[in-house]
Amino acid sequence: KRRAFSLRVPSASIAELDKLSGDFNALLDELDQWQRHLTRENSSLAHQALHDGLTGLPNRKAFERRLQALLLDPHRRQQVSVLFIDGNHFKQVNDRYGHAAGDRVLTVTAQRLQSRLGKNDMVARLGGDEFAVLLTSAGEEDEVAQVVRRIIRAMQPPVQLPDGTRVVQSLSVGAAMAKHHAVPEALVAQADAAMYHIKQQGGGLSLIHISEPTRRVVIS
Repeated sequence: KRRAFSLRVPSASIAELDKLSGDFNALLDELDQWQRHLTRENSSLAHQALHDGLTGLPNRKAFERRLQALLLDPHRRQQVSVLFIDGNHFKQVNDRYGHAAGDRVLTVTAQRLQSRLGKNDMVARLGGDEFAVLLTSAGEEDEVAQVVRRIIRAMQPPVQLPDGTRVVQSLSVGAAMAKHHAVPEALVAQADAAMYHIKQQGGGLSLIHISEPTRRVVIS
């Protein structure tokens, strides 16, 4: 009932009881191994369900869960912001150098994004070359802009592909602050719209668009 399969029956001085104890302990050994295997399998499946197989980052489902939890707290919500990130001309990398090269660019992008965030922040891969960042202590525009500048600078060094070719992967970044949007879907939609605004401007490394009621554009 408690699944305490590590317990064992002590040996007995009577041969028949001692043999019964040995058989019972052998059964417990098998149950213990089965339980450990099942636990590992469940942990692996749970991890796969919430993480991207290529980059190892949390996936869209994990991102949405964390965002929903943060927005339920009105005090923490004041410090939450979302970044919606899309690679510029990523399709050209795939078309010209192949999917292995594209995977390399995505993996390096994921690593560089993670390296520029705080320990309580989250970066997730939503799919393709789209990423989302959840900032937990950046509730003001200048704080958000500082994080985006760090991300942009992180992407400036070329990415070395498996064949030795070096390519530069720039990003378009849109941001939205949770204090203006209590609903997760609305917050993500605003950050997505801000990113799309950057795309309309041609993408690149210099523009950060923070999509809020005031529709401010910050130049880094």
